[in-house]
Amino acid sequence: MDPDLFNLSGLSEPQSEEASSENTEISMAELLDQLYQDISSIVNNEETDAQSVEVAWFTGEKVRKVLGFIQGSPKAPEALKELTKHLDEITKGKINEDNTLNYVRFAETFPDIQIVSRLSEKLDLKHFLIICELDDDMHRIFYGEKCFAENWSTEALEAAISNKLFEDEYK
Repeated sequence: MDPDLFNLSGLSEPQSEEASSENTEISMAELLDQLYQDISSIVNNEETDAQSVEVAWFTGEKVRKVLGFIQGSPKAPEALKELTKHLDEITKGKINEDNTLNYVRFAETFPDIQIVSRLSEKLDLKHFLIICELDDDMHRIFYGEKCFAENWSTEALEAAISNKLFEDEYK
């Protein structure tokens, strides 16, 4: 079964009238051109780590907006494949099909960049990607805050999840 390309986190996304009218005012070519310019400039910047939390979130958020634009198209899966192929080319393999979908899920799951910035002081990208796999907001908040407060490694996070620490603390 293919993943839901437009909502990888499983969270519902409200569509405002402003957002839908915004989508009709810009062409797909303009949107893609802006996406490629933005991602290429940040990922290929010598001062930027392509695997940083902020780059992953930024990439995911940008691609997520494009996916929202093409959502109604019957050719959306092919468009996504072409988009990720081009991202792979312009970033010299730093952004590929696999991590693009992970980054979109990350941006969907953590829509507030301020929360991401705060947590990224102590969590790396792998922490966020593990937390994104959780299917409940309460679990994500709990494990994210525990990682932050207790400086958990990714191994400690995975162990806590598999040992059901959340369920043990909130029985």
